[in-house]
Amino acid sequence: MKNLPSYSKVLATIFFATCFIWSNNVLSQDWRDLFHKYHSTKEIIAPNGFILKSSHSVDSKTIKETNEYAEIKVIGYLENLNSDRLRFYISKWSWKQASKGRNPNWILIKSGGNGGKKWRDDFVELPNIQQVHAETHMIKKVPSLYAKDVKIITTSEYINVAGYINSEDGRFYMSDWSWRRLSEGKDPKRIF
Repeated sequence: MKNLPSYSKVLATIFFATCFIWSNNVLSQDWRDLFHKYHSTKEIIAPNGFILKSSHSVDSKTIKETNEYAEIKVIGYLENLNSDRLRFYISKWSWKQASKGRNPNWILIKSGGNGGKKWRDDFVELPNIQQVHAETHMIKKVPSLYAKDVKIITTSEYINVAGYINSEDGRFYMSDWSWRRLSEGKDPKRIF
């Protein structure tokens, strides 16, 4: 009987173990309360690459970094509430890791992608729909010449546009069709 711990030691051990488990669960749940989960996996574009982080913070450990164009399938995102206001995405694999109690990896899209600097900050909304003449034009998912072409139109036509973004590559217009899609929560296309 000498080897058995006292009743008070057993209670203290149970108490501290319970507190530890409870505090870890509370901390791990914080980000889930603010996490925006898509109904299904969504593909996002990273024309200038992405950074894989250990946490949803710019200052967290970098796991991987790429400067190359990438299309990434994600399950949702978390807006960083700090002053940088960046969006961090989670892949389906990381979501499964989080559901097993493990820390997920966070994807930060480099500037120019869906999750980089907010395109709305630089978007110029026109007071009304205007027609722009284009001899030829390309339709892109993001305002970057390096982004994958959605469609290339080689005929001359007028396009109804709701606004534009000026970028290093030139002016990218958003059609009135894309503007309506945006109001339905769908990603807009850009015309160059």
